Amino acid sequence: MFQGENAETTVGREIDEELGLRVKSLTFNTCQYYERSNSLIINFAATVTGNVSPNHEIDD
Repeated sequence: MFQGENAETTVGREIDEELGLRVKSLTFNTCQYYERSNSLIINFAATVTGNVSPNHEIDD
C-alpha cells in the first residue's frame, strides 16, 4: 500500500499488477487486526475481467 492510497485502490492495483486482471467491482467483507504481528488483514470480494497472466512475483 502506497502512502495516501486507500485499501480499495491498492486491491485493484495489485490484482492488475500481479495477475493482469481488471477489477470491475469490489465489496468489503471484513477486517481483522492481529496484535502480535501488528498486522491488519482486510478482506474483499472482487469481480474481475480479463485473462490471468501472472507476473514474475507469483510462485508456482
